[in-house]
Amino acid sequence: MWPGWRGAGILLSCTCSAGSAFSFFRAEPRENRSAEGAAVLRKGLSLVTTVSVVTAPIRIEVQHHLPSIVWSHATAITESQRQVSDVWWSVSSQFYDQSFNGMGDEGWRQKEVEAFREVEGLGPEDDDLVTSAINKMLSFLGDPFTRYLPPAKFETITNYATGKATAGIGVQLLEDPRTKNVRVMAVSKGSPAESSGIKIDDTILGIDGESVEGMTSDYVSKKCRGSPGEKVEVKIMRIDGRAKAIEKTITVIRQTIQQVEVEASTYASNSGKKIGLIKVPSFTTETEKQLVEALRTISSDGNADSVVFDL
Repeated sequence: MWPGWRGAGILLSCTCSAGSAFSFFRAEPRENRSAEGAAVLRKGLSLVTTVSVVTAPIRIEVQHHLPSIVWSHATAITESQRQVSDVWWSVSSQFYDQSFNGMGDEGWRQKEVEAFREVEGLGPEDDDLVTSAINKMLSFLGDPFTRYLPPAKFETITNYATGKATAGIGVQLLEDPRTKNVRVMAVSKGSPAESSGIKIDDTILGIDGESVEGMTSDYVSKKCRGSPGEKVEVKIMRIDGRAKAIEKTITVIRQTIQQVEVEASTYASNSGKKIGLIKVPSFTTETEKQLVEALRTISSDGNADSVVFDL
């Protein structure tokens, strides 16, 4: 698909060996169009649309749903621009708010054009700039949960969600909105972090002598990961019982970290009722199965009066 174009039908494109491009458009009734074919056609109206590939336009004219085609020489898009286009198309077809945060089709399309121009001339070594441009485009949707992850970061999250083991220190990190620093949200049982004395709510100030103050949790997590058996120096700040900030550097040996499974236990309350407790430390593709097993464990100890889920 050509960047910047959302037709009410199907747009097919081809680049010839001589470097020229041609396209043809098959108009479809509004009610039959696919999710990719957004609403820019209205029945009974004529439409003239210009599709631009970098600098060379391809002009498609539709009169009463009868297309005519004009072709011209086109400049090939870069890999960075293809990334922008792929993300834009994916979001366009799946985003829950089809008004695109009130921008409408034209406004949302213009954000793609702006990002497309912003990454022009960027190469493989400019991944951070491309990611920034894409996330800037997505920010106009007003949805903090819609964001672009570069391949390496996506792979890390996928490995975590599927329960694949990684080598690290065994902590979950969170960006503190007040201090703009990263603090420890959870410490895995039996992990190198636990055995080395890292605790929940510790603020991470540095990794191996490099300051990470003001950095993202993704960046700090990446610095904590490595090969099993490697040492990593973690500088933390901890607030003691007298509200005094204490800084210290802790040496941790990286190990292969297995995802912590759902835990089940029972206990008696002060009133004598039997309470089931299920702890869900994280959500992965195995969580559902582990949760079922946890409920069975509690049931095998006798019917509980209530069950508490610790998320």
